[in-house]
Amino acid sequence: MTKSSKDICSENEGKKNGKSGFFSTSFKYVLSACIASFIFGYQVSVLNTIKNFIVVEFEWCKGEKDRLNCSNNTIQSSFLLASVFIGAVLGCGFSGYLVQFGRRLSLLIIYNFFFLVSILTSITHHFHTILFARLLSGFGIGLVTVSVPMYISEMTHKDKKGAYGVMHQLFITFGIFVAVMLGLAMGEGPKADSTEPLTSFAKLWWRLMFLFPSVISLIGILALVVFFKEETPYFLFEKGRIEESKNILKKIYETDNVDEPLNAIKEAVEQNESAKKNSLSLLSALKIPSYRYVIILGCLLSGLQQFTGINVLVSNSNELYKEFLDSHLITILSVVMTAVNFLMTFPAIYIVEKLGRKTLLLWGCVG
Repeated sequence: MTKSSKDICSENEGKKNGKSGFFSTSFKYVLSACIASFIFGYQVSVLNTIKNFIVVEFEWCKGEKDRLNCSNNTIQSSFLLASVFIGAVLGCGFSGYLVQFGRRLSLLIIYNFFFLVSILTSITHHFHTILFARLLSGFGIGLVTVSVPMYISEMTHKDKKGAYGVMHQLFITFGIFVAVMLGLAMGEGPKADSTEPLTSFAKLWWRLMFLFPSVISLIGILALVVFFKEETPYFLFEKGRIEESKNILKKIYETDNVDEPLNAIKEAVEQNESAKKNSLSLLSALKIPSYRYVIILGCLLSGLQQFTGINVLVSNSNELYKEFLDSHLITILSVVMTAVNFLMTFPAIYIVEKLGRKTLLLWGCVG
């Protein structure tokens, strides 16, 4: 069937507005979700620069000559660092269930969750309370890991999915950077062999750093409640709300002719329904060669990212650097490291669509 002049004009308008500009309607939706990505990065790194201040205030090495380096501190600090990642594993497992109720709703729950957890962490006076709060922070991180990329994928123009997908990682690295930057205000950390108490500012500042994500969470809540009230087109179509899905697509593509993306969603929903009816367990899928290689490759790629040790650096770099740096340089080097981590994410936004995912993946593996 031939297209009318109106359809052609509408398509051309969509190409002009939806495809060419990075800062399009999709960008605003993506930005509202990436606030959660920022909190993700911040929560991973926040303990890096303030841990020793907590150790001194909570007197984890009370009765020891060295008020920072004792067996009790080693054990409790290890639990605090590990709790975030344990919580993240649990959060990832639960997120698949949560997104079934809506991608936008998932983000709202995440923002409210982080708001409450941040307050809990900031008012804690006991190890067990802060441990529980950090475990909950990790759980929230796990929710973000699944919910944000899914929301971004379903709320963006098909030709911009790669570039907008990188924004999730960009905001994670930005959150990491900001957490370390705020730690600079603490100045030089407490000395191990000193009996000098913490200043009133230091006692207040580390709590404010834990409280900071609650402010960011409020911004995310307001963005979704006031400005971005719509669910994703895929979710709406899946629930039979076809017209609503079509209206959101018109906003995203900035054109009235959205038959092509609507049909793509229809096919994806049908394939998903078919897959549910013929679902396989993980063990059964591993017995089928075509599935086995994909599953193993996906797990290996995820593992390679973790084996680089990047999470150790962003969450505990100050502790590592103290072995060979003066105390006043430790946080500065952490700032430099996280700044490089943040800035080097920018090129991926522009080259992911030009070079392709596979090319970037191969270069990343080589690195």
